[in-house]
Amino acid sequence: MTIKSQSLTTRCDWCLRSASYINYHDKIWGVPIYNDQQLFRVLSLEINQAGLSYLTILNKTKDYDLAFKDFNINLVAKYDVDDINNMIKNTTIIKNYSKINAVINNANMVKSLQKKFQSFNNYLWQYVNYKPVKHRFESVHDIPTQDSLSRQIASDMKKIGFKLVGPVSIYSFLQATGIYQDHVVNCFKYEP
Repeated sequence: MTIKSQSLTTRCDWCLRSASYINYHDKIWGVPIYNDQQLFRVLSLEINQAGLSYLTILNKTKDYDLAFKDFNINLVAKYDVDDINNMIKNTTIIKNYSKINAVINNANMVKSLQKKFQSFNNYLWQYVNYKPVKHRFESVHDIPTQDSLSRQIASDMKKIGFKLVGPVSIYSFLQATGIYQDHVVNCFKYEP
């Protein structure tokens, strides 16, 4: 179910809890991303969100951008034990060794995919024949937390060597990057 905000714009109701969520919903969520660095950034933020409210991560995105050098894949791939230890001491991001290590590991996995597929973008978008999948959900309660494609991509990525890429995180990643169009049908952002 969606409700109307003061501006009479109907939105997916998951975003109505804060101005930050509304801004994210209106300007970022579901907009197709084709840039490797931005795709890597969203994947990394989704991994860090696991077990937390996305609003927690959303409010720390500038801190994550700073800590991970704007998610420059080549720079993050070179992070070492000292970098990890410094990040564990960083009070502005979630201090979780497994998540920090996964981001660094995944930067190296993205680099390997860039060699094989010319880009991380090509690797991801080939799963949907380079066209966003447009779902037609009536309510946010109809949207699954995972599906067969997110399970397939998660499985494939784990085989390659990616870490912390479960089917739920991958489903959220597909939504956030516009590979899936999951705005509900009465949301002003829904495109048939």
